[in-house]
Amino acid sequence: EFRRVLFRSPGGVGLRRAASGAAVWSWKGDCAAIASPTEAAGRLFVLGDGLAAITAPVPGAVPVWRSTKLSCGMGTPLAWGDAVACINRAGVLVVGDAASGLPRAQLRLGGSFWASPILVGRRIVAVNKEGTAFVVSIEGPPAIVGQNELPGTFTATPAAADGKIGRAHV
Repeated sequence: EFRRVLFRSPGGVGLRRAASGAAVWSWKGDCAAIASPTEAAGRLFVLGDGLAAITAPVPGAVPVWRSTKLSCGMGTPLAWGDAVACINRAGVLVVGDAASGLPRAQLRLGGSFWASPILVGRRIVAVNKEGTAFVVSIEGPPAIVGQNELPGTFTATPAAADGKIGRAHV
C-alpha cells in the first residue's frame, strides 16, 4: 500500500499523501529533467548540478553535500548501504561515499548510457545505448564480472525479477 508519493520537477522535489494528494514535504532546488531521485538511509539523492544528498523529509532541508564528481548522465543514481553511484556522460561508473559525497572508485564501462543502472543483489547491471550489458560486482572495488552484446538500441532501464533480467517494451 502506497501512503506517500515522491514527485520530481525541474524546480524541486515534493512528497504527497497518496490518498489525498496533500503536500507533506518539499524541497526547492535544481533537479535534472529526466533522472529520478533515489532514497537510501534517510537521504534523497537528487541530480541537478551534480548530485546532492538531502536529509528528508525534514522541514527546511538543505543539501548535506553536493558533488559534481558524482554526476549522472541521463540515468538515475543508485544508492545502497553507505554508497551511492552514478554513470556519467563519459560512460564511467563512479561510486562514492553516501555520507560525504566523496568519490571512492571509478570504473570505465564505455558507451553512452540513457538507461538507469539497477542493483541486483551485490551487482550493478548497466546497459549502454549501443546494447552492451555490463555486470559489475560491488564486493570491494567495482569490477566488471560479465559483459554481453545485445541486439538493438537500449534507452529503457532493464528490469529484474525472479533472478532474470529483461527489458520492457512500450
